[in-house]
Amino acid sequence: MSRDHLLRALLPEHDLRVLVCDATGVAQHAAHLQECKPTAAEIFGQAIVGVLLAAGLGKERQRVTLQLAGAGPMKGLFTDGSADGSVRGYVREGNVDFPGRGLDLDAVVGPDGYLSVLRELPNGEYYRAAVELEDPRLDRNLEHYYAVSEQVPTTLSIDVQVDEAGTITRAVGVVVQRLPGGDTEALELVRKRLHAGGLAQALDGETGGAKLVLPLVEGLGEIEVLEDLPVRYVCTCSRERALRGVAGAGREEILDMVARDRGAEVHCEFCKTRYHFDARELLALVDELTPEDEQK
Repeated sequence: MSRDHLLRALLPEHDLRVLVCDATGVAQHAAHLQECKPTAAEIFGQAIVGVLLAAGLGKERQRVTLQLAGAGPMKGLFTDGSADGSVRGYVREGNVDFPGRGLDLDAVVGPDGYLSVLRELPNGEYYRAAVELEDPRLDRNLEHYYAVSEQVPTTLSIDVQVDEAGTITRAVGVVVQRLPGGDTEALELVRKRLHAGGLAQALDGETGGAKLVLPLVEGLGEIEVLEDLPVRYVCTCSRERALRGVAGAGREEILDMVARDRGAEVHCEFCKTRYHFDARELLALVDELTPEDEQK
């Protein structure tokens, strides 16, 4: 694949919708920002692809957040994606690597770990659901989430490759979902092919875009491409937002920052940007605070 992108398509003969996501460059950038070791990078890359696929099932700028949490060495991660192809994320602890061992979410996130998904609905409200991690693979846990939480027949596969230095060299995923009244048998055929390693085999053939899914949907009719969007890493932080965050600490805490540290620093978890505010800026902020601000 030549570029990071999110492709939406249909299998009209069977009323199935198909999404293909290549987020190799974006996932590589995100893992570099978080200073991930190989094992952490692989799981983080899977989550980047997973949230883009989940968000891609929505419309326009609807957002989805995907979170892993547990008591394991990685502690968890957070990713946030939009149907327009934008994504961001962070890991709790990136210095995690189990060389020579197969990837296992139970070992990395923890035996008590869970997957949480927050989806923005078309009416502006939000739907949140969480499932326990029942499989070492993130994509299988996402399948379980769709089955029990959204009750929408869905199959997906995510393939992430990482070199010994922790650099992501491939981060690709496919999701196939049955539309209302769609063909369950056709979906199960695709699921069988994906679970048998069909995505990795297709990737080894160096195909891209809609061609990637052709071996997976062979015999199910022509695939109809609807849209092909670029995927981008987008952080929404800014100096103004950081200053508003400081204001939320309240007058007394801000004055304590001035007396103790002669300033304040805000660190963005997503892009690692640091915003420094000196004593003069903090005192000016205190002067601008209203009683209403103090009560927030």
